[in-house]
Amino acid sequence: MLARQLVDHAVIMREPGSGTRAAVEEAYAQAGSRIEPLMSVSDTEAIKRMLLARHALAYLSVLSVKDEIRRAELTTIAVDDLRIERPLHMVWMKGRSLSPSSQAMFSLVVRSD
Repeated sequence: MLARQLVDHAVIMREPGSGTRAAVEEAYAQAGSRIEPLMSVSDTEAIKRMLLARHALAYLSVLSVKDEIRRAELTTIAVDDLRIERPLHMVWMKGRSLSPSSQAMFSLVVRSD
């Protein structure tokens, strides 16, 4: 699927100013398209509930919907001409080591593609 094929669909987006929304809008601009969201929502869990209740699309981290994907409640769509990247920062108290669970999270999200 191509970005221009999705511009007429109902899209639920994060609120203006969010890093996710900025990354999606930038990716569409680089693909020569523009996305107009049906609505803007500031909470990922609320977006997931809306997706489950109506026919719409959203751009969310795969990690945030992994359980819904595993249960086949939601699915992903490959958009061939979009590369959406967003920097994430993991912070912790200076001079402290990461707990085992925090280290596991760090290992999960830090990859080089």
